[in-house]
Amino acid sequence: MLQPQGKNTSGFGQLYNAMDPNYWGDLDKFGVTIDKVGFDYSKYPYQNDAVKQALAASGMTVTALLDGTGTPIGFKMDVLRMYNSVCVRILNVQNRWVEVMMETPQPNRRICVEDWMPETGPTRPNLPNNPFQKACSNGHLYDCRSSPNTPLPDGSFTDIMNVRFFCESCDDEAATFYWRIVASQTPPVTSSNAGKQQQSAQDWCLMRQGTDYPGSLLNPYPSNYNNPAVFEQSTSAAYSSLASIVLLVSLVVLALFL
Repeated sequence: MLQPQGKNTSGFGQLYNAMDPNYWGDLDKFGVTIDKVGFDYSKYPYQNDAVKQALAASGMTVTALLDGTGTPIGFKMDVLRMYNSVCVRILNVQNRWVEVMMETPQPNRRICVEDWMPETGPTRPNLPNNPFQKACSNGHLYDCRSSPNTPLPDGSFTDIMNVRFFCESCDDEAATFYWRIVASQTPPVTSSNAGKQQQSAQDWCLMRQGTDYPGSLLNPYPSNYNNPAVFEQSTSAAYSSLASIVLLVSLVVLALFL
């Protein structure tokens, strides 16, 4: 996973510690406390470049989105074209849960990710009991599942996970997109439970935020903007005068009948 630039992750260990106290193990022996897990990447990259920081602030964005060198929230920027794909080989996931996210600035772009078999290197067959999977969506894509790697009889794993990103509705012009792949810490299948799924393994995907796309770093309002309350009511001067007259007439009529 790349640097989560544009985001402050200081103290994010508290979130996982609340879900599972044993998630981080014994950090005390390393002199690390849960509240110190993480780092403030909100001004990365160019954290010391005043000009780029000011440019980002004027556009209500962050420097991680200014050019293709940034890795906003751990995403990498790439370019898609018609009949071309971005292929990725994922190592050391060992049958863990894998989260794949993509975002394209053009909401009408239909982007996809699917398992693939490269011509060279590690491969796996497209079997009925372990088929290649494909997911597509417009603008944003989220896919969280177990990796296709299968455990071997000796308890080891075939570390073969290859995916390709492509666009189903792109013309020949370049289509910029962001992608990120994150693997869980705990594998859903281990040699100790004889290849059976852990009952709580699927909870890793369920507890993922699923909305932390690079676009979420954009600030829709200036920092000094006071957003009005949704149900706030205001009364004009003309309406106030009319209400006072109506009240006065009502009191006069009431007095006549007394």
